Amino acid sequence: MMHAPQILRAAPVRVEESRPATVQWGTGGGIDDRVRGMFAALTISVMDPWTQEEAYRAVAGCPQDDHECILSSAFRWVKSKVTYRGELAGVDTYKSARRTLDVGAGDCDCFAICIDAINACNGYHVGTRIIHQRDDDGSELWHAYALAFMGDIRIPYDATVPHFGPGDEVDPRYVVESFDFLYHPQQWVRWKLSGGSLADAPQPKPLRPRK
Repeated sequence: MMHAPQILRAAPVRVEESRPATVQWGTGGGIDDRVRGMFAALTISVMDPWTQEEAYRAVAGCPQDDHECILSSAFRWVKSKVTYRGELAGVDTYKSARRTLDVGAGDCDCFAICIDAINACNGYHVGTRIIHQRDDDGSELWHAYALAFMGDIRIPYDATVPHFGPGDEVDPRYVVESFDFLYHPQQWVRWKLSGGSLADAPQPKPLRPRK
């Protein structure tokens, strides 16, 4: 789960180019900075031939035009290979799909990056949903999970909750606010090919709220 974003901007960031890669942020990042970190790690993932091959294997049993089968298989494949673990010492670290799958563990951002990478490599428009959640006991948290876009339909894929299946998400009664972001692969791949400095990374903008 994600910590509540603060007003301060994130500390300077860096991308480790060793394979597999990690995009690391300091503490105190806002929502936009978190999404930039996730999309930077997602870009590293979709440009990695290893991830592309794994994406094809994950949905190998599905007919080419069976979108429900492909998207559900990607969700269950990631869920079977990654165990939820919290943040590393309070530092927001966004790993490539390859690193998360190598380690076999990660937080909600890692799950989202993995699912988005598999779906993007299989030709789908993807993104992330970030929610501010308040439970019955008054506790609050920020959470992120993957989205797949089928026309105007946004399908959530939250693999961090054990009993959740494809399309399941937190009960709206517990959601204080929600933000959806669409990943633009051409924009981000151009950024990576031009040097990949996070200081120059595209600034994600939230989509209009769901109706």
